[in-house]
Amino acid sequence: MKVAIILVIGATVAGAQTMPPLDRIAFRIPTVTLRVAGESLVAGRSLTLARRELAEILGHAGLGVLWLTCMPGIPDWRSANPCQRDRQPGEFWVRIVIHKPAAVRPEVLASADIDDDLGMRSAGVYYPAIVETAARHGIPAGALLGAVFAHEVGHLVLGAKAHSHHGLMSPDWRREQFERLSTTGLSFSEKETRMLREELTARRVAPSGDPPPPLHSAGPQPIN
Repeated sequence: MKVAIILVIGATVAGAQTMPPLDRIAFRIPTVTLRVAGESLVAGRSLTLARRELAEILGHAGLGVLWLTCMPGIPDWRSANPCQRDRQPGEFWVRIVIHKPAAVRPEVLASADIDDDLGMRSAGVYYPAIVETAARHGIPAGALLGAVFAHEVGHLVLGAKAHSHHGLMSPDWRREQFERLSTTGLSFSEKETRMLREELTARRVAPSGDPPPPLHSAGPQPIN
Protein backbone atom coordinates (compact mmCIF):
# COMPACT_ATOMS: atom_id res chain seq x y z
CA MET A 1 0.00 0.00 0.00
CA LYS A 2 1.31 3.42 -0.98
CA VAL A 3 0.62 6.48 1.13
CA ALA A 4 1.94 10.01 1.18
CA ILE A 5 2.52 12.31 4.11
CA ILE A 6 2.81 16.07 3.84
CA LEU A 7 4.19 18.76 6.12
CA VAL A 8 2.34 22.04 5.91
CA ILE A 9 2.52 25.44 7.56
CA GLY A 10 -0.47 26.43 9.96
CA ALA A 11 26.23 17.10 10.83
CA THR A 12 27.83 14.65 9.45
CA VAL A 13 28.28 15.64 5.81
CA ALA A 14 29.97 13.78 2.99
CA GLY A 15 30.05 14.02 -0.79
CA ALA A 16 29.29 10.94 -2.83
CA GLN A 17 32.46 11.32 -4.87
CA THR A 18 34.71 11.04 -1.80
CA MET A 19 32.80 8.47 0.21
CA PRO A 20 34.17 4.94 0.62
CA PRO A 21 31.77 2.04 0.01
CA LEU A 22 29.07 2.17 2.65
CA ASP A 23 29.62 -1.43 3.66
CA ARG A 24 33.04 -0.39 4.98
CA ILE A 25 31.56 2.18 7.34
CA ALA A 26 30.76 0.95 10.85
CA PHE A 27 28.38 3.21 12.74
CA ARG A 28 28.48 3.06 16.51
CA ILE A 29 25.07 4.69 16.84
CA PRO A 30 21.85 4.18 14.86
CA THR A 31 22.36 6.16 11.66
CA VAL A 32 20.14 7.30 8.83
CA THR A 33 21.65 7.80 5.37
CA LEU A 34 20.12 10.36 3.02
CA ARG A 35 20.76 10.41 -0.72
CA VAL A 36 20.11 14.09 -1.39
CA ALA A 37 19.46 15.35 -4.92
CA GLY A 38 18.91 18.97 -5.92
CA GLU A 39 21.44 20.67 -3.64
CA SER A 40 22.30 23.15 -6.41
CA LEU A 41 18.96 24.87 -5.80
CA VAL A 42 20.05 25.93 -2.30
CA ALA A 43 22.46 28.75 -1.49
CA GLY A 44 25.72 27.42 -0.05
CA ARG A 45 25.32 29.07 3.34
CA SER A 46 21.75 27.84 3.70
CA LEU A 47 22.77 24.32 2.73
CA THR A 48 25.51 24.29 5.37
CA LEU A 49 23.06 25.54 8.00
CA ALA A 50 20.48 22.92 6.95
CA ARG A 51 22.99 20.11 7.36
CA ARG A 52 23.99 21.43 10.77
CA GLU A 53 20.38 21.80 11.94
CA LEU A 54 19.53 18.28 10.79
CA ALA A 55 22.60 16.82 12.47
CA GLU A 56 21.79 18.63 15.74
CA ILE A 57 18.17 17.47 15.81
CA LEU A 58 19.13 13.87 15.11
CA GLY A 59 22.11 14.13 17.45
CA HIS A 60 19.85 15.13 20.33
CA ALA A 61 17.94 11.92 19.65
CA GLY A 62 21.15 9.89 19.80
CA LEU A 63 21.14 9.33 16.04
CA GLY A 64 23.74 9.86 13.36
CA VAL A 65 23.17 11.12 9.82
CA LEU A 66 25.16 10.49 6.67
CA TRP A 67 24.36 13.04 3.94
CA LEU A 68 25.27 11.90 0.43
CA THR A 69 25.39 14.49 -2.34
CA CYS A 70 23.79 12.70 -5.28
CA MET A 71 23.26 13.58 -8.93
CA PRO A 72 20.40 12.38 -11.13
CA GLY A 73 21.28 9.70 -13.63
CA ILE A 74 20.84 6.11 -14.68
CA PRO A 75 21.47 3.67 -11.81
CA ASP A 76 24.51 1.45 -12.07
CA TRP A 77 24.39 -1.12 -9.29
CA ARG A 78 28.02 -2.14 -9.99
CA SER A 79 29.30 1.40 -9.41
CA ALA A 80 31.47 2.34 -6.44
CA ASN A 81 29.43 5.55 -6.15
CA PRO A 82 27.16 5.03 -3.10
CA CYS A 83 24.38 7.00 -4.81
CA GLN A 84 24.23 4.37 -7.57
CA ARG A 85 24.44 1.23 -5.49
CA ASP A 86 21.71 -0.81 -3.83
CA ARG A 87 20.02 1.16 -1.10
CA GLN A 88 21.08 -0.02 2.34
CA PRO A 89 18.89 -0.37 5.46
CA GLY A 90 18.12 3.04 6.92
CA GLU A 91 18.92 4.75 3.61
CA PHE A 92 16.46 6.99 1.76
CA TRP A 93 16.21 9.38 -1.18
CA VAL A 94 15.33 13.04 -0.55
CA ARG A 95 14.89 15.47 -3.44
CA ILE A 96 15.05 19.24 -3.11
CA VAL A 97 12.76 20.60 -5.83
CA ILE A 98 11.31 23.88 -7.07
CA HIS A 99 8.02 22.75 -8.56
CA LYS A 100 5.39 20.93 -6.54
CA PRO A 101 3.13 18.24 -8.00
CA ALA A 102 -0.17 19.72 -9.15
CA ALA A 103 -2.13 18.14 -6.30
CA VAL A 104 0.03 19.73 -3.58
CA ARG A 105 -1.37 22.78 -1.80
CA PRO A 106 0.62 26.06 -1.69
CA GLU A 107 1.32 25.81 2.06
CA VAL A 108 2.98 22.40 1.82
CA LEU A 109 6.69 22.44 2.68
CA ALA A 110 7.56 18.79 2.04
CA SER A 111 6.06 15.36 1.45
CA ALA A 112 7.09 11.75 1.93
CA ASP A 113 5.99 8.93 -0.36
CA ILE A 114 5.78 5.54 1.33
CA ASP A 115 5.12 2.29 -0.51
CA ASP A 116 5.92 -0.52 1.87
CA ASP A 117 4.65 -3.15 -0.58
CA LEU A 118 7.62 -2.27 -2.79
CA GLY A 119 9.89 -1.37 0.11
CA MET A 120 10.30 2.19 -1.18
CA ARG A 121 10.30 5.37 0.89
CA SER A 122 11.41 8.79 -0.35
CA ALA A 123 10.72 12.47 0.29
CA GLY A 124 10.49 15.72 -1.61
CA VAL A 125 11.26 19.12 -0.08
CA TYR A 126 9.90 22.22 -1.80
CA TYR A 127 12.60 24.86 -1.53
CA PRO A 128 10.73 28.01 -2.67
CA ALA A 129 8.08 27.32 -0.02
CA ILE A 130 10.85 26.91 2.56
CA VAL A 131 12.42 30.27 1.63
CA GLU A 132 9.09 32.10 1.63
CA THR A 133 7.97 30.64 4.95
CA ALA A 134 11.33 31.30 6.63
CA ALA A 135 11.26 34.94 5.55
CA ARG A 136 7.71 35.37 6.84
CA HIS A 137 8.70 34.07 10.27
CA GLY A 138 12.07 35.82 10.44
CA ILE A 139 14.22 32.69 10.61
CA PRO A 140 17.07 31.52 8.36
CA ALA A 141 15.95 29.43 5.41
CA GLY A 142 18.70 26.91 6.12
CA ALA A 143 17.48 26.32 9.68
CA LEU A 144 13.94 25.68 8.45
CA LEU A 145 15.22 23.42 5.68
CA GLY A 146 17.14 21.31 8.20
CA ALA A 147 14.12 21.02 10.49
CA VAL A 148 11.90 20.00 7.58
CA PHE A 149 14.47 17.35 6.62
CA ALA A 150 14.30 16.04 10.20
CA HIS A 151 10.49 15.87 10.07
CA GLU A 152 10.68 13.85 6.85
CA VAL A 153 13.30 11.55 8.37
CA GLY A 154 10.73 10.81 11.06
CA HIS A 155 8.32 9.59 8.39
CA LEU A 156 10.92 7.79 6.30
CA VAL A 157 11.96 5.75 9.32
CA LEU A 158 8.68 5.40 11.24
CA GLY A 159 6.12 5.55 8.43
CA ALA A 160 2.82 7.29 7.82
CA LYS A 161 1.59 7.26 11.42
CA ALA A 162 4.54 9.17 12.85
CA HIS A 163 2.64 12.44 13.27
CA SER A 164 2.14 13.89 16.75
CA HIS A 165 -0.06 16.67 18.10
CA HIS A 166 2.84 18.95 18.98
CA GLY A 167 6.47 19.61 18.17
CA LEU A 168 8.66 18.53 15.29
CA MET A 169 6.37 15.75 14.06
CA SER A 170 3.18 17.83 14.01
CA PRO A 171 1.66 17.72 10.50
CA ASP A 172 0.58 21.37 10.66
CA TRP A 173 3.33 23.76 11.77
CA ARG A 174 2.12 26.88 13.55
CA ARG A 175 3.63 29.57 15.80
CA GLU A 176 4.87 26.94 18.29
CA GLN A 177 7.20 25.26 15.82
CA PHE A 178 8.63 28.46 14.38
CA GLU A 179 9.21 30.05 17.79
CA ARG A 180 10.98 26.94 19.08
CA LEU A 181 13.06 26.69 15.90
CA SER A 182 14.33 30.24 16.41
CA THR A 183 15.00 29.81 20.15
CA THR A 184 15.56 26.43 21.81
CA GLY A 185 15.22 24.39 18.63
CA LEU A 186 12.89 21.59 17.57
CA SER A 187 13.40 18.01 18.65
CA PHE A 188 11.84 14.57 18.66
CA SER A 189 9.90 13.52 21.75
CA GLU A 190 11.27 10.83 24.06
CA LYS A 191 8.86 8.30 22.57
CA GLU A 192 9.80 9.26 19.00
CA THR A 193 13.49 9.08 19.90
CA ARG A 194 13.11 5.57 21.29
CA MET A 195 11.12 4.41 18.26
CA LEU A 196 13.62 5.89 15.81
CA ARG A 197 16.56 4.22 17.51
CA GLU A 198 14.79 0.87 17.69
CA GLU A 199 13.68 0.99 14.05
CA LEU A 200 17.08 2.02 12.69
CA THR A 201 18.77 -0.68 14.76
CA ALA A 202 16.33 -3.27 13.40
CA ARG A 203 16.92 -2.11 9.82
CA ARG A 204 20.58 -3.03 10.05
CA VAL A 205 19.63 -6.68 9.67
CA ALA A 206 16.91 -6.16 7.08
CA PRO A 207 18.59 -5.14 3.76
CA SER A 208 16.58 -3.65 0.94
CA GLY A 209 17.27 -2.04 -2.41
CA ASP A 210 15.47 0.22 -4.82
CA PRO A 211 16.26 2.58 -7.70
CA PRO A 212 16.17 6.38 -7.35
CA PRO A 213 12.58 7.65 -7.12
CA PRO A 214 11.05 9.74 -9.92
CA LEU A 215 11.07 13.50 -9.55
CA HIS A 216 7.33 13.61 -8.98
CA SER A 217 5.06 11.10 -7.31
CA ALA A 218 1.50 10.34 -8.28
CA GLY A 219 0.45 13.17 -5.98
CA PRO A 220 0.52 13.34 -2.19
CA GLN A 221 -2.72 13.32 -0.26
CA PRO A 222 -3.02 14.69 3.30
CA ILE A 223 -2.81 12.26 6.18
CA ASN A 224 -3.81 13.63 9.58
